[in-house]
Amino acid sequence: MRKRVLAVVLMLLSSGALADEKESGGFVVLERWKCYPDGYFMREYQYTLLEKRQAAASEHVYGTVTMRGEFFVSHFEIDGVDRVWDFGEEFEYSFVMKPGGNAAYYDFRGVEDGEKLPPTQIYRCSQS
Repeated sequence: MRKRVLAVVLMLLSSGALADEKESGGFVVLERWKCYPDGYFMREYQYTLLEKRQAAASEHVYGTVTMRGEFFVSHFEIDGVDRVWDFGEEFEYSFVMKPGGNAAYYDFRGVEDGEKLPPTQIYRCSQS
């Protein structure tokens, strides 16, 4: 599933569709969350922005992650009651947000398939 989504995202990036949407405003932000590392709540310079977007000319829904000044297009899905943003070249990073706004950031680099991994960082998120 992730490889198929990666192929779609790469196709959109290579065609310029996502870049054009960002520059021209050709997308609709369906959800926007500001997330702060636990212990740094409301410090503007520390927040991570998570968005769920829809391309204006299609039904395609995707996510974006803006973290430490870097912008990433992500795979977005709702898994049960959790919101999930997977990003990186091979989806090696992930934000998983619980319904109450608590989110966990995971870095899966170097982790074997099926291996349990604690979150790298915990965040508190609020819709903005």
